[in-house]
Amino acid sequence: MKTFQLQSEEVMMIGDAVFDIQMANAAHVDSCAVTWGSHQENQLKAESPTMLIRHVADLEQL
Repeated sequence: MKTFQLQSEEVMMIGDAVFDIQMANAAHVDSCAVTWGSHQENQLKAESPTMLIRHVADLEQL
């Protein structure tokens, strides 16, 4: 964020692992958990992502 001079409200972390969501929360940025990867949906939800997406095509709406 510093390199590109971005504010936290301009950033969203998209990830398929609980570690991705944890990283976003630690950086105080929005997060989008995707369910077709490393961790199951219930594990991702437990990390409180800003949003959760179940289908690749839904990424277009971000």
